Formats: sequence, C-alpha cells, structure tokens
Amino acid sequence: MPAELKPWRRKVVISDEILEKLPKEVVQALRDSSLSDKEKLRALLQHLYEVFRSYIAVAALIGVPAATVYNWMIRLNVDIREYEACKERRLAKIKKVAPKEMAKMWFFAHSDGCAIAMGRQVYVQVRTPDPWLIHLFTELFGRHVDIKVKPVIDFDGGSNWHAWCYLPIEGYSWILSDEPPSIMTGEGLWEALAVLIDTEGTITIRREKRGKATEVTLVIPSENLRLLQRIKHELRSNGIKAKLGRIKETGQETKVGRLNSDCWRLAIYAKPSLIRVLEEVADRLTLPWKRMLAKLSLRVLREQLAWSEVEDLVSEVRRFRRRTLDVSKRYILEQLAENPPRPST
Repeated sequence: MPAELKPWRRKVVISDEILEKLPKEVVQALRDSSLSDKEKLRALLQHLYEVFRSYIAVAALIGVPAATVYNWMIRLNVDIREYEACKERRLAKIKKVAPKEMAKMWFFAHSDGCAIAMGRQVYVQVRTPDPWLIHLFTELFGRHVDIKVKPVIDFDGGSNWHAWCYLPIEGYSWILSDEPPSIMTGEGLWEALAVLIDTEGTITIRREKRGKATEVTLVIPSENLRLLQRIKHELRSNGIKAKLGRIKETGQETKVGRLNSDCWRLAIYAKPSLIRVLEEVADRLTLPWKRMLAKLSLRVLREQLAWSEVEDLVSEVRRFRRRTLDVSKRYILEQLAENPPRPST
C-alpha cells in the first residue's frame, strides 16, 4: 500500500515500487503512526540523498519539483552536501553586527518574532497585522539580508503580514541562544528594552480606581522567565524597581490556544522608576502609538496631570492604533483577493 505524506501543503505519495526498494527501517518509519509526516519525510529524504547524493535525483524519484525537495531538506535539517561556490556566496552575506544591534535583533526574535535553525541557515519570522512591527523587523534584519513579506490568513482566521528572512548560521547562531547577548548594560539595555516594549510591552494611562488622579503602568508579559529575570536584574542595577510575577499557567486557554508554558509579567509602577525608564526608551520606540503614550506618560508623571486633562488624548491614541490596524487588515484581505494563495494539493 502506498505511503502518503503531507508535511506542508504539497502531498507526496510513495509508491509500492519505491517502498520495496527501501531499507526495512525506513519503511517502518513511514508506517509508524507515532511519527509526524515531517519526521517520516526526513527519514525518507535522508536515506534517498545518501543513496543518490543529488537532491535532483531524489526529486525525480518521488515526483516532486527539485526546488521543493531542496527546500524540504533544508527545513528538515537533512545533511546535504554544499558546493564550495554556494558556501562562499552564503558566507558573503555575513555582516558585522554591532553590540547594540545584536541585542535588538535577539530581543525581537525572542518576543513577537520566532527564530529556528533550518539547515545551514537561521530562519527568523514574524506574523502580525501591525505594519509598524513589520517595519521594525525590516529595519533590524534588512541590513543583513533580504526580507520577504506576504499577506496571510492564519489558522485562527486572523489577517496578518508574514515577514521572514534566512541568515547564514555561521554568523548569526547567537540569535538561537536562550541567553540574551551580554551587552545588556548602558545603551544596550535601553535599546533592547525599547524593542521589548515595542513587541510585547503595554504602556497604560488610566484613571485611578478612586479619585481623579491619573495612573501610569508599564507591563511586559513573556513566557521566557529567564529573559524577564535578566531584565529585572539589570533594571535593579540601575536603581529601577520592577515586580515579576506569574499571570497564566501552563495549559490555560487563551485566544490563540493552550499555553505550552507559564506566562510571566514584569511590571513597573513606581513613579521615579517609570520616569527613568520612559526617559530612556521614549525616543527609541518605533511603534508610533507606544512612542506617543510614552511621551504622554512622562508629562502625566512630571506634571501630575488629572485624568480629565489627558482622557481625550489617550482616547485619540487608542483610536489611531485601532484605525491603523483596521486599515492594515483590510489591505491584507484586498491583497489576498487579488493574489489568492495556491490551493493545497
């Protein structure tokens, strides 16, 4: 009976004729229901490449375009030969990364972004309806490599921009590290913190529950506890008070499904600490509404403005953000209507 695999959109059928020529362990892997289609395909491609030493020959055998097979092999980390000329072209893309730039790139990849090793490359991506986050991604990574962006509809029905790039692993493996770059003091701290606020942070200006005063808070949620602990330590070294606590537990349902790990929150409430942080990051923020909220928060804290004095401004900033995202989502749908994605095969 033929084996059918659908690791991504394209389906590949392994005929009985091919199965008869495969080693017993490879056939067992293809029949193993406990393995995912990607794991089965990796076992098959690794064996076939070791036999033919050519991804073009492998592609011809299983009836899939050569470019698709090569892409699969890279994504599945199949050990394939690299010609010297190809290696030279790939390594030529490596550029020197300044310490502050390194911190900003790492923090983006470990917050709203995602970074994984894919063959000889580091694949970094972000999905968001926010065009300003796409701009920040392009600004950070675009100096090193070409950025690709396309409109997509995610599994939950959300309209997003999908931006991604591939970086040579020899020069950018530090992006994959669980530990943030060592440059986390002085300017590096504020540059990294600004990226984290742009991607994950929330600056809130609201009326106090009792009275007419205005309350300002800065909150950064993350599932990466070690990251928040490191930020808290560096902030404390700069005389800034921050509180760290768990807000959601593993397995808890959210808008995007069940959490795979606990979610934590780093929060700053104290007025002197808020002023110091916002003074350092306000002009480094990329998202316009967060930059506006940061500057407005500084005025509130310094001048002790009442809620009635800032309520309309806060509402205007929120309206601007909603309008920007609404327009962006509508444009995504228009782009998909004009150029619909290829149907699954």
